[in-house]
Amino acid sequence: MMKKILLAEDDDFLIDIYSKMLEKVGFEVDIAKTGKECLKKISEKKYHLLLLDLVLPEIDGFQVLKEIKNKKQKREKTAKGLKIVVLSNVMEKDKIDFSLVDDYFIKAHYTPSQLVKKIIALLE
Repeated sequence: MMKKILLAEDDDFLIDIYSKMLEKVGFEVDIAKTGKECLKKISEKKYHLLLLDLVLPEIDGFQVLKEIKNKKQKREKTAKGLKIVVLSNVMEKDKIDFSLVDDYFIKAHYTPSQLVKKIIALLE
């Protein structure tokens, strides 16, 4: 079964790179360019992993994490088992609820191929 990833990112260049690399290794990738769109997609479809940028228009990644925590507490089917990887250049680790996050990557510290390897390992 093909694993589904939701990429919440507003930078078209990064969307292009990450989605192509993830699709190349066999993942199905959906894109959300805003926090609002990200939450809407999570409510509508079951994903295995959310790749979340913290700096998003409309609703930021911190708020998205809070909403997902609420969904998990309410035991919403689409949030159950969802792994979350934060991918950001924001170094505000103290603001992150690590009980929700499976991994945290600072964009500048990883190449896209290193990130893809980490995601494969996380979903195995």
